[in-house]
Amino acid sequence: MKTKNKRPTLSQPSKLVERNDWPSGIRRVYARFEVQLDPNQRRERVSRQTAETRDAAMSHPKRTAYGLYACIATDEDGHTWCVVMRNAHSFTLTFGTMQGVEVIAASEEPSYFRRLLELIEATHGLGRCACCGSLAHRDGRCVTQRRIEA
Repeated sequence: MKTKNKRPTLSQPSKLVERNDWPSGIRRVYARFEVQLDPNQRRERVSRQTAETRDAAMSHPKRTAYGLYACIATDEDGHTWCVVMRNAHSFTLTFGTMQGVEVIAASEEPSYFRRLLELIEATHGLGRCACCGSLAHRDGRCVTQRRIEA
């Protein structure tokens, strides 16, 4: 796991990632990462399933917690990371093994927060709200406006 001082440089955001050589004990297996929507279509999370081969039965999925938006990204060493936007002000960053959750707050690390926000925008094709410049939500209202109304 990366230390708090050295954040991974993430790139190649996606909603679906398949790895044919995922480490599982002493073997290499097939792994599938995908972004899932909850039944109400309001929140997203990342799940990971493994199998002996691509055609074999998939294992029970391991999942991150739900957030506003989610994506899967790769760091400079080729490792897989799950990025979940918890709210308008923080992200959770989870290594591909679904262990070691780190929280990235906008107030503590603004430049890295902006980089994670760019990954989410690239994955979902989102724009910025005209009224306040924050990330637009699925229903057209910005995240800030939704928080004020709640």
